[in-house]
Amino acid sequence: LLCRLLPLRSPRVSHLCGTSLSPSRCRDMYRSLTSMRGSSGSPLSRFWEWTTRPRPQHLRYSSEWWREMAYRCVVFGVTGSSSLVVMRPALRRVLNEPNGSLVQGPWTYRIASLTVISPIYATLLCFFGTLAGRHVYFASESLSVHLCFSCSFPVSLLPSRLLSRPPLLRPWLLILGLVDMTVKIWRRMLPQPVVRRMLCEPARLKSEVK
Repeated sequence: LLCRLLPLRSPRVSHLCGTSLSPSRCRDMYRSLTSMRGSSGSPLSRFWEWTTRPRPQHLRYSSEWWREMAYRCVVFGVTGSSSLVVMRPALRRVLNEPNGSLVQGPWTYRIASLTVISPIYATLLCFFGTLAGRHVYFASESLSVHLCFSCSFPVSLLPSRLLSRPPLLRPWLLILGLVDMTVKIWRRMLPQPVVRRMLCEPARLKSEVK
């Protein structure tokens, strides 16, 4: 804009900038000012841009792929340990079951663990994944866990007589959601030939189309 208003070699412009301006000099000054304005954002905005930036897709079973998988497993481990350390004592105190566990029971503790700890685990997974710089991936995983434990299994695959019950009386949907999530996790880690053998014919055709 300064180059358009005043002559490029005028004494006034030279006096203001200390040197004679040229079009390339003006472009360099504009780029530097733009970069300064972009870098002057708040730390929160810079962190959000860092954690939501697109990640490269590494070749399967390459060294970079294994490194990324190990990094994600660390985030999963930290999330699981944190959710158990935070919620298990509180759950035992509320239910008055100091020795309650998923293996030994009672059923009140098992049901409360699945309905309380699992959504909190999904929320913490998104939180720690965002701190680790993988918000896009862990936000999708957190959403999958939330949908699984909210009985969002594809009911179109189930008989209509089972769908006549109220939603709160469908514990089998929770079991099917757990099985579906487990199968998806194993399919991501196992070799593709093994995965194709595990799939049924419609699922195999669908995976080949993708």
